[in-house]
Amino acid sequence: ATYAISESYGLTRIPSLKPVMEKAVQAILDGQQPAGGWSYRFSKAARRDTSVSGWMIQALKSAAIAGAENPGIRAALDKAAADLKSAQNPETGRFGYTEPGTGSLGCTGIGVLCLQLLGQGAEKEARQGLQALREAKIEWDSDRENTWPLYEWYYITQAKFHHGGQTWSNWNSEFARIYVKQQNDDGSWPAASKWEASNGPVYSTTLAALTLQVYYRMLPTYKPLAVQAEPRTNDVEVRVE
Repeated sequence: ATYAISESYGLTRIPSLKPVMEKAVQAILDGQQPAGGWSYRFSKAARRDTSVSGWMIQALKSAAIAGAENPGIRAALDKAAADLKSAQNPETGRFGYTEPGTGSLGCTGIGVLCLQLLGQGAEKEARQGLQALREAKIEWDSDRENTWPLYEWYYITQAKFHHGGQTWSNWNSEFARIYVKQQNDDGSWPAASKWEASNGPVYSTTLAALTLQVYYRMLPTYKPLAVQAEPRTNDVEVRVE
């Protein structure tokens, strides 16, 4: 919801959206853990969560670009990047759900995309994550359990799109064709696993549409964060006439 409000304000500049955005952003900032991550119910316990953190990072990045004036957004994003890196398994390049472990392709997509959004797409962790994502495939199987393929593909598609080049071309030629084929006659999308089906068609249709919209995204989240200039003192003005 915070992500949607932030992008709405960034696109429309409707004044009444700004205080709502900043109130929501403050809740996210207050919920951040000391190490930089987030968990369910904004718990400050040792457990951190890559999935929860991914949404918080997207929301904060969008709010920062849209003009939220909450103190500490930039520092929170810097801490969040460090937290994500701590969840990567250096041997596999994959990002873990709560800790490095073996990692998953879905969490790896989250880690890579968020580092890209934070201007760290060239960092070692992002590059290693992209290497790991070469294993990702689009396999629509409604009988699979304990998997969240549409959620995974949402992040993986964006990560590959941001990286561009052959990485994106190869993925695009596969995923777009399958997504178009899977769309129902009424415009909705079915779940891609039995586990996701419990969330209903709004969930699956939303994630499918957002994944296809990477072609057209012109929203604030995709823009780079502005570099904050250091304050100057004792400047001398020089004019050439």
